[in-house]
Amino acid sequence: MLNIRKCEEEQKRLAPKVVLRDDFSGIKAIGGAEAYIVDGKAMACVVVCDASTLEVKEKAFASGIIGERFMPEFRAYREGPLLGEALSALRKKPDVMIFSGDGVLHPRRIGLAAHLGVLFDIPSLGVAREPLCGETKGGFVYLDGEKLAQLVKTREHANPVCVSPGHRMSLATAASLVKGSIREPHKMPEPVHLAHKFAKKELSGKR
Repeated sequence: MLNIRKCEEEQKRLAPKVVLRDDFSGIKAIGGAEAYIVDGKAMACVVVCDASTLEVKEKAFASGIIGERFMPEFRAYREGPLLGEALSALRKKPDVMIFSGDGVLHPRRIGLAAHLGVLFDIPSLGVAREPLCGETKGGFVYLDGEKLAQLVKTREHANPVCVSPGHRMSLATAASLVKGSIREPHKMPEPVHLAHKFAKKELSGKR
């Protein structure tokens, strides 16, 4: 069982390490990550796609049992270990990572994408189906007066996704990367969509 107090203390230690500016050069490969969970059984998948064509270059998996209940503020502790294991299994790391989850739009500014971005020192961003917290105004999401996320419409007749930078990336670049990695008719960025698809298929084969 999670020790909430310890997790909060660690989040407060990690948050100041987050860099919210573009700290990378050219992007040739984009990674997408998601953990698919059914009845406590989890399969994490990280997919690496060519930045120009979005074709799959590599994928890696990690499986395990997750007993913790879902708590949005502590998603990094529930899914992060398996996602990190899958990321570590890649032969070559992508230039940037898109995580299914929150970036700095988080009560302590350290959601899943920011958390893993700092731990792995990789440029990252988070994409969520709705804001975890904050106030929405003019297509952006603010927390304590700070602009931390952007609502990006990726599919016609569908609600926008919530994009927030994770680490070593600006909000503008995070939103631009999401817009550029959509492949119709999918709502989520293609690397994340594929990670979900492959994780689901892999877990189904193991059940």
